[in-house]
Amino acid sequence: MHLPDPARLIAALTAADRRLAVVSAGGGAIAITHLVTTPGSSAVVLDAQVPSARAAVDELLGGPQDSYCSPKMARRLAAAAWERAIHLEGAAATPDRAVGLAITASLKTSRPKRGSHRICAAVQTLDATFSAELVLTKDARSRADEELVAAALALDLLTEATGLRAECHSDGLWGDLSHILKASQVGATLDATQTLTLLACATEFELPHSKHLQFVLTGGDDYELVFTAPASKRAEVHAAGLNALTRLTRIGQICAEGGLTLLDTDGKTMSHEFVSFDHFA
Repeated sequence: MHLPDPARLIAALTAADRRLAVVSAGGGAIAITHLVTTPGSSAVVLDAQVPSARAAVDELLGGPQDSYCSPKMARRLAAAAWERAIHLEGAAATPDRAVGLAITASLKTSRPKRGSHRICAAVQTLDATFSAELVLTKDARSRADEELVAAALALDLLTEATGLRAECHSDGLWGDLSHILKASQVGATLDATQTLTLLACATEFELPHSKHLQFVLTGGDDYELVFTAPASKRAEVHAAGLNALTRLTRIGQICAEGGLTLLDTDGKTMSHEFVSFDHFA
């Protein structure tokens, strides 16, 4: 299991107008740092708690628990996190956009563990409760590796529960850039000529100009990353690419007016019907 791209996940949660509270008990706290160290996360992740001691869990849930690592416990913590997200929004609270994420785990420790190594995760929304459980093979991983698995399981469940799993995978250049622009409330223009120089256009087959554009802009199998940088940093970005032996291609520019516009060789707007990559086609 792998952690999802945090910037893509935060952008997707922002676009979906979600508000998240997280609880991690016993493991998986990497999921929290994975989210909150991402720019823009403070508008989405309202609260994160790591009740390590059983007394801390008891205080959070209002009394002693039958088990501290179980699907039931994860669901209770997720419900508490959901209520916390609603509470923190105050007068602006809308329960339908609140999300509670919880992880409870029993992982490798410095002393022998009699029971299994187990991870339980849950997500609470207004409409439903989602949960997942994973039992790990003992001594097959380090504690650090088990922590990564716990975080990955929880964040994968989060994307499934909020309907954002596809958003957290590549939607093609056109779709991914559109997500960035929407989250940043800006627009952009793309140079079709420069776009056709990207690695994704490298092919042994002769294709019409329009097909080439369609493949590079809407294909979901990507080998280059799209990012933005201030024009004043252009020389520094170029130097960084050279130092990293990484090819960089400037394909457009950010503008104040919203939307994404494709320009031809004469700088004129091109008509098109490009959409994001369809993961389910």
